[in-house]
Amino acid sequence: MRLRRLAFNARYLNRGLRKLGFITYGNDDSPVVPLLLFHPGKMAVFSRMMRTRATPIVVVVVAAAHTKEDVDEVLRACDEIGDLLDLKQASGERWPVEEIIKRAVELVRMPEMP
Repeated sequence: MRLRRLAFNARYLNRGLRKLGFITYGNDDSPVVPLLLFHPGKMAVFSRMMRTRATPIVVVVVAAAHTKEDVDEVLRACDEIGDLLDLKQASGERWPVEEIIKRAVELVRMPEMP
């Protein structure tokens, strides 16, 4: 029952936002619904206004101002913690994190991965 409710709510939120005129991204069934705002100056205001409603709604605002080095650091951290917690469950070819970082352009240009 909980999984059905989660699936319904995810699809309902995603499609409801689109019908309101927003642009969302990602899979309709994902419980994470990226809402594209396009106005960096309004992102913090949107987050603050959502949080200060009678029933606070917490949103995560992500601005695309990261450098490749920032992403490299996130990959290194995920690699280390993923090993410690045994979180790497996907099948398929694996590359060491430094290989991924070295071959970033090649990786980005590869055809879609399964």
